[in-house]
Amino acid sequence: FETVSVQGANVRVMYWPFHVGGDVGAVIQVGESLRPMERTLERTRLILLVGGACIIVSGVVGGWLIARQALRPVRVLTDSVAEIARTGEFNRRVQQPETNDEIGRLAATFNELLDRLGLLVSRQRALVADTSHELRNPLMVVRGNLELIAHNDLPARERAEAVADSLEEVDRMTRLVSDLLFLADADTRESIYRDAVQLNEIVESIAEDAALIATRDDGDRHVVLEVNDPLVVRGDPLRLRQLVWNLVENAVRYTPAGGTVTLSLRRLGAVAELTVSDTGIGIPPEHLPHIFERFYRVDRGRSRALGGTGLGLSIVRQVAESHGGQVRVRSKVGEGSTFTVALPVAG
Repeated sequence: FETVSVQGANVRVMYWPFHVGGDVGAVIQVGESLRPMERTLERTRLILLVGGACIIVSGVVGGWLIARQALRPVRVLTDSVAEIARTGEFNRRVQQPETNDEIGRLAATFNELLDRLGLLVSRQRALVADTSHELRNPLMVVRGNLELIAHNDLPARERAEAVADSLEEVDRMTRLVSDLLFLADADTRESIYRDAVQLNEIVESIAEDAALIATRDDGDRHVVLEVNDPLVVRGDPLRLRQLVWNLVENAVRYTPAGGTVTLSLRRLGAVAELTVSDTGIGIPPEHLPHIFERFYRVDRGRSRALGGTGLGLSIVRQVAESHGGQVRVRSKVGEGSTFTVALPVAG
């Protein structure tokens, strides 16, 4: 066999020799043009090339369409979150797919985040509004007194009263700002200084200090330290002292002359239980769920007259929770209130 070129065309030639007496007497030569086969191969090659190109293009387009459809929930989710971030409407929620796949869990996570952001924003707005309201009244009093003092014909006695009123309002604003700064710092759990704190020493010191403020013009209140077990907790001593002081000061403030404020610190298993009880005016049941809210007052006029800022119990709850504890209250109108703080004992 061999392939030869005949007039530019490839021809496959086969030779078959005939032997006569041991010698080659004749040779049969048969040839066939390879052109039909070459054309078939060319057509096949073209079909494969065009078909392969079509398959590649179809695969790219199909993959793009599938990816686009698959990523559509991500695009919708991204657009929704971007719109919420742009408008600040944290009350809106992203559409959550019914399937419990990665996109569904991501949407649920975004909605949980928006819930927390909405709560924080609403609290911030309420705090700004409440703070503005709390500062406006004393500022108006100070301004009014300053305008009175500006009159040269004001009698000395009235001038002294105006100065005293202004100083009292300035002191109240100072306490308010101090409490706000304390709360803002206490909101950051990571900022708490952790150390071994002898809680019974703090309670004993607060009981001694409270006995000094329990004496007023209208009569004395009794401050009694009933039980004071030696207990150690881990936390910030300054914040824990503020917690105990706020409870005791609040009890003294709302206890009438002749009443009693009782402190006790006991160990109950792995918990240090601090109890501050009073024989004061008590708290109506409908107010109990709200007394730990910032700026909440049962009797606004009475609280203001007694010098309260409306933040003392909020600080108590914030400090207790930031130390892994909790605070609860029970009260009866006309008989008094009992606040109980439970903190984990240091191991």
